[in-house]
Formats: sequence, structure tokens, C-alpha cells
Amino acid sequence: MMKQRKWIRENREDLLICLFLFCLSILFLTIFSASTSPLYRYPPTADSEIFQTIGKFWAEGMLPYRDLFDHKGPLIFFINMLGYLLTGNRVGIFLIQIVFMSATEIICYKMALALSGSRVKACVSVILMTAAMIRVFNKGNMTEEYILPLLAACLYGQVSYLQECGDHQRGWSFLYGITFAFALLTRITNALPMCCGVFCILVVLIRRKEWKQIGWNVLTFSGGGISTDSPVCRVLCGQRSFS
Repeated sequence: MMKQRKWIRENREDLLICLFLFCLSILFLTIFSASTSPLYRYPPTADSEIFQTIGKFWAEGMLPYRDLFDHKGPLIFFINMLGYLLTGNRVGIFLIQIVFMSATEIICYKMALALSGSRVKACVSVILMTAAMIRVFNKGNMTEEYILPLLAACLYGQVSYLQECGDHQRGWSFLYGITFAFALLTRITNALPMCCGVFCILVVLIRRKEWKQIGWNVLTFSGGGISTDSPVCRVLCGQRSFS
């Protein structure tokens, strides 16, 4: 108990900043996620409505691609299905969005803090990043939005490695695999930023002739991908009903 209190005292500023970023995520989504925000009584038509329709009927027992069709990967429908299971309407999706957006901003804050060493600079960087998203958010509930926490975490790991160029930890490769699989199950081009970082790391490892490290990282990358693909694919192939 004493250790917990000491940890809270030492990390109070970071906890307050994380709480601020959580509130910022709620505010941002309430205003700009027009397709899911409770602020909008009549949400505009966008790709989000297609995802919500398929997710809603999946929650009622129908299946994507068999009963309803769209060309996007199944994971975006799965997320929308979970939202409708939570509340029975689009508010459930809005709650899931808050979790993903908050995670993205906190990870970006941690990365900016590690690079700048200043909480103020790190916080300002995240605020500017959030402001920049206004032009590309496209009414919310898009595939790009949900992969952002994974991309941010991958970038954190890649930047950390390229700064030191020591041993590349296999845990990061496992995360890269998860991220690639997530993109494959939503929109494959979303993995491009992560793949560029992986290519840079691969070049470094090849130049250093770290063949064993490359082999282990390939294996853990594959493991991360399989661990993400398998559950959703089993649900689809097994034609599982959530009604």
C-alpha cells in the first residue's frame, strides 16, 4: 500500500496529463465523430454507416459477407458489432472510440516525453497532433482510427531502437505482427507506416549481419499476426451468432 502511494505521488503529473488526454479524446470525438457522437441526432452518411449496419446485424445473428457485404476487412465490422452489443446503438461504438483515441494520445505523449524530456513539450505535441486530425477524421469510426494506437506503439518501439541500435527486442516484432494482421483485417494500406519502420530496422540488422536476430524477429512477427487473425477468422468461419 505504501509503495502504491509512493508511486502515485511520483507519477502524479503524468497521471494528471493522462486524465487530461482522456478528456481531450472525449471532447474531440464528441465534436468531430459526427457518425457516432451523441451530439448529432441525425448523423451524416459516410462509410461509418455501412460499418454500423453490418455490425448491428452481426450482433443480431447475421454474418458479414454471407448476409451483408462490404469490401472492408472483418475487424471493422467486429468492432462495430461489439459497440452494438454494449449499448444496442451507436453510443457503444463511441465508447470504444474513446478507449482507442485515449490510448493513441497517451502512447504519443509517452513517446514525445522520451524524445523531448519535457512534459510541457510532450503535451503540446499531442494537442497539435489532435488538432491536425480534424482535417482527416472524416466523421469518425474509420479503419484508420482504430489502428492508430498500434501504429503509435510501433513507432515508439522503432524510434527507440533506431536511437540506440542495440538488440532488437522480439516483443516489438510481436507487436508489428499484431499491427500488420490488424491492418489485413481492416485495410491493408494502413500498415504502410509500420512497414517502413520495419524495413529500416531490417536494413540495420542486415548491415550488422545479425542473422539470428532477424530469424527470431521473423518468427515473433508471424506469431503476432497469427494471434490476431485467428480469433476473428474462427468467428466468421464458425458462423457464430451473438444474438
